[in-house]
Amino acid sequence: MNLHVKDTAAWLGNPYELFRWLLSILVAGVVSIVPYSVISDYYLRSFVSQSLLQPPPVLVNGTLPTSYPVVGLTMNEYGWLAFGFVIAFLIGIVLSLGMSRLVPDRKIVPPFFMMMIVLAWFVYSGIFLSGQYLNLVPPGPNAYAYQLAILRGIPLWYFTAGTLLLTVGVVQDSAVTAILGISAQDDNIVRISMRVFASPEDVKNLLMLSVVKDRLALSRKFDKKVDGTIYLWRSSRRRYVFQIQLKPTKAVRNGAELVDTIMSVVGFERRQYYITTTAPFRESFVGDIAYIETVFKRTPKPTEYSIEPESNAQQLVDEAIEELRGGISPHFERLSTLGWVKLILLVAGFGISGFFFYTKDYTSALILIGSAVLYLAVELPSRIRARGE
Repeated sequence: MNLHVKDTAAWLGNPYELFRWLLSILVAGVVSIVPYSVISDYYLRSFVSQSLLQPPPVLVNGTLPTSYPVVGLTMNEYGWLAFGFVIAFLIGIVLSLGMSRLVPDRKIVPPFFMMMIVLAWFVYSGIFLSGQYLNLVPPGPNAYAYQLAILRGIPLWYFTAGTLLLTVGVVQDSAVTAILGISAQDDNIVRISMRVFASPEDVKNLLMLSVVKDRLALSRKFDKKVDGTIYLWRSSRRRYVFQIQLKPTKAVRNGAELVDTIMSVVGFERRQYYITTTAPFRESFVGDIAYIETVFKRTPKPTEYSIEPESNAQQLVDEAIEELRGGISPHFERLSTLGWVKLILLVAGFGISGFFFYTKDYTSALILIGSAVLYLAVELPSRIRARGE
């Protein structure tokens, strides 16, 4: 998690916003406890019931042998448990999305922080409340033996569920930031603009030379618009974001009409939920610009340039902010027909699996969910690699 106290204070702006943000996390976290408490209670009661169906444990010197196995649940019970986790997972995302809309400047209410509150409740429950499940054992000569067997499984549940909660929080974080985007402000983006006395295509070819491209960590891909504007960018997997816009502009020199390039460069440091510009990043940005100027000067025929007002880079700044804040909405606009078909089939698959759970056809439900998860496991890495190139 790339969230530091100093950066957070600057990000939130003032103590009132900080308090409002923390209160939103607290409220969402407390509400998130409800579905997970229901899941935990369902599992532990089912675990006690299954334990009582087993033959009485044989104690050795009043203790339970270490080889005594922890009883599992039935497929039916595991199916409902999985379904409950899916519902709780979606509730967490909805809570984060809703609370984030209430915080100024669309600052993210992180699901991971919400899960930390739920985890704190799990620790409290494991220490102080787990004894209530031992009381479900009916009195009898074997009651103590059954309680020891049950007591062995309870800590294992809380440990497993707690680990799963942290994983859920990380996945929910990715889902929420993908939907909402992240917080981005104009003053957190550094920029520079210069006029290069060469065409955008010539400047692009110069910057895409292998040694230059590798030094700047630029993607090998680029985007060329109808008006001739060319966009270059650094791999999205990089923490330091670096984008270049090469925009054609007419010029007249020595009585000849030529095409120059207004080269705008913007940069920022991307964090989990927001962007910032730290001192190390600014030094890196200045170093990259100095390197580009060096490249212009050391070509066989030096490429002349002049520094222009930073306002020329405002269009690129606005586009970067729109992309950061846009989440998945801009991507839906660019989704192909095949992409829409895949998305609809995926959503339908999850919907049908829910119907199968409702009709107690757990095998079909788990097969559908497993197929969807397998598809995402195969599809998403290739998408991420494509965006990062």
